[in-house]
Amino acid sequence: MTSESSSGPLAGLRVVDLSRVLAGPWSSQMLGDLGAEICKIEQPDGSNDAAYYLCCNRNQQSLAIDTART
Repeated sequence: MTSESSSGPLAGLRVVDLSRVLAGPWSSQMLGDLGAEICKIEQPDGSNDAAYYLCCNRNQQSLAIDTART
């Protein structure tokens, strides 16, 4: 979702989401529902197509960063 195509009271606002547990992704989801552009930074961890994952990460762009590699 880009800020140009967003509508809602938070259109034009960019949020970086570094959360992993229910409250964080849910908060970002609500901000996205209100028009904010959400960029979720997460660790790569295989298959992420569970219903819970898809529901908690709607309205979010995702970027996986492997910080464990040296």
